[in-house]
Amino acid sequence: MRVILNGKLLEEAEAMIPVFDRSFCYGDGLFETFQVRNGRAFRLAAHMERLRTSAKTLHFMVPFSDSDVEDYLDALISENDLSDAMARIHLSRGTGPRGYSPKGSKHPAFVVSLHPAPDIKLGRPPAWRMKTSQHRWNSDDPLVRHKTASRLINVLAKAEAEEAGYDDAFFVNQHGDIVEATCANVFWLEGNLVCTPPLSSGVLPGITRRTVLELAAKNGLGVEEKNLPRDRLMVADGAFLSLSSFGIIEISRIDQTILPVHELTARIQRLWHAALLTETA
Repeated sequence: MRVILNGKLLEEAEAMIPVFDRSFCYGDGLFETFQVRNGRAFRLAAHMERLRTSAKTLHFMVPFSDSDVEDYLDALISENDLSDAMARIHLSRGTGPRGYSPKGSKHPAFVVSLHPAPDIKLGRPPAWRMKTSQHRWNSDDPLVRHKTASRLINVLAKAEAEEAGYDDAFFVNQHGDIVEATCANVFWLEGNLVCTPPLSSGVLPGITRRTVLELAAKNGLGVEEKNLPRDRLMVADGAFLSLSSFGIIEISRIDQTILPVHELTARIQRLWHAALLTETA
């Protein structure tokens, strides 16, 4: 596979960063992942808006424009012969003097890469078994609202879930409310009402999360953002995850509790998939 490193097209094995790159040393970076279908990025503008918002807040320089990203994607799609893919942009603050201070980090680094897209089958969304993580989420930490390269708590929660035989893990914040999964936003169903935690609970402002809320409201479904204690999620009429790679994942189990299958989950998956194909046609 070929990748773009700092604007240059390179073989993956040749794309190297300095050992003192701040994203490598401290997780001092940002990233975005999104779908590419038929050679076109899905909701690229929304992903770039989130990246630039985080970059402004965290005082990063962004050394590329949205049109640059489109050109990089076109080159990678052609070079890798991969018109259906997952794309990733990784932005590092770059290198600088030793220590935590970002002073002197004047040359940000970035990588744009493509990876094979997951196989998405319509009809019944994939189902994941979820474990409640022992790691607590601090909703007061301003960094949780940014997709930074500092994801160690996510790594630990994912490992914890897999070691126990689950597919992924939920985070609960300091108030006992459900926040999100390690790589996805959480939704639950109350009859025909589609619910998800508010951004104030500490959730990442997911692009697929936003898409689901838009599509649900547009198609006559009630939507509500509200806090929900973990125990109440266990008695929901159904629940699912939203993420850029698979779109919609049904939640079949939380710890020892089996959740019911709800027909709205499959309907929302169809709506998301239709938007994906329509907007990238």
